[in-house]
Amino acid sequence: MNLNEGCAGRLAVLTHDTFSLVDDAHKQRGLSIVGGATIFGMMNTARQELGIPLHVVDVEYLDRPDMIPHFVSEIFRLNTFGANTVRQCWPFPLYRGMRVERPTGRYIYRQFLSTKYEEKADRSWDVPSEGIIAISGGNGALGLVMGTWLLTRADAQVKASGGEYKPNFSIQFMSRSAKISDLNVPLWNKVQSKAAALGVSVMQGKMDMGSQAAVDKFLMEVSPNLVGFIHSAGVLQDSMLPNQTWEKFEAVYDSKHRAALYLHDALERFNNPDLKFFWVFSSTSAYGNMGQVNYSASNTCLDGLARHRRALGKPCTAIHWGAWGEVGMAATMDDVMRNRVMMGPMPYFTVAQGLQGLEGGLRTGLPEFSVFIVNTPVMFGTIQGDQHISQRFFRNGSSEWLPTPMPSGFERENTYDIYRMYRYIFSPYVDEETTTKACCGRSLCSLTLHARLRRMSRMSKSLR
Repeated sequence: MNLNEGCAGRLAVLTHDTFSLVDDAHKQRGLSIVGGATIFGMMNTARQELGIPLHVVDVEYLDRPDMIPHFVSEIFRLNTFGANTVRQCWPFPLYRGMRVERPTGRYIYRQFLSTKYEEKADRSWDVPSEGIIAISGGNGALGLVMGTWLLTRADAQVKASGGEYKPNFSIQFMSRSAKISDLNVPLWNKVQSKAAALGVSVMQGKMDMGSQAAVDKFLMEVSPNLVGFIHSAGVLQDSMLPNQTWEKFEAVYDSKHRAALYLHDALERFNNPDLKFFWVFSSTSAYGNMGQVNYSASNTCLDGLARHRRALGKPCTAIHWGAWGEVGMAATMDDVMRNRVMMGPMPYFTVAQGLQGLEGGLRTGLPEFSVFIVNTPVMFGTIQGDQHISQRFFRNGSSEWLPTPMPSGFERENTYDIYRMYRYIFSPYVDEETTTKACCGRSLCSLTLHARLRRMSRMSKSLR
């Protein structure tokens, strides 16, 4: 499209209820509602690589004539085409004289800090006292970090309860090879040491999540005692769009969202009544990362699965991780490369900071959240201009917590940028204390798309 002069140079993508948390929609459509979730991540990366306006619109209803004018207005309003990801719900608060008990109107994608949502929900998260906790990718650095964190939390619960809490659970670290690399041996030794002190059983086991049969076999062995599952497995097959192949897509999909879907299907058939948590590890690449169109798509499918299960009243949480700095490949990075990353807008975070973000996100009780760290002054300095619609898209996404510069002109499409600047003068986004903490490495959780779409203020068409 961006090379053919005969093309319009714009791409509109329509999805149906991808970001819905309404149980009726999920009961009616089943897992098919998850299929369109890949579009969000795929388009976010394609927007960066192609440099053309991409407009993603998620529509609640496809068969009601009253929706058509709003959808058509969204597609043919050229001055805002591609400036936001949009969710079009039923446009009126009433339907056939009855108040609609769900979000209504037009919602747009924004990132919000999780602090006020943590304070409002304040949901505590405790390690179950009994049962089996399984971790896919259990021989990897992130899986071992999660195991250490679970044991540390259990130890804290023992002390807080005065010994009333008894850690009688076990942790199974599952992977294809069940072999620990030399780089991760210290992490595994730490897990074993903590487990021995608590009297908790830990083991490295083999499980290939690449097929439904293999996942079924594992569920048969642990049911009905499975109380938690952390899906941390995944591979990368990065390439820019011209060099991407379907084989690379398959490799990423098999390890990420297909494995999670196999597990979801098995959990539907094998009863585990005490399942307390099911975490799927997504990535901030869901918001777009050049060269990772397949990885971005797979991660947003994990997000869709989390929303689907939550809508049906089943446990699932998707966590969008930023870049870990003390484990995995980052641990072997040379000083020059590490300093370059740490001076950038989104530096690596430490294990302690990542776990702080995890705990904060869990307190919100939301089906998905992100954990990353920002260098606020550097981030502000890298904000793009507003001459192109794709640039305005990137500015808009973080505008609720990072102030955007004054727009280059006073044209109609810049009206809301001016409004944001006016609001910031009287109510700064990031005060000096917060800025200092962020620069020093405070991890920030941001609510992911569906939560933002449901809670953000509706923007009038005159401003957009």
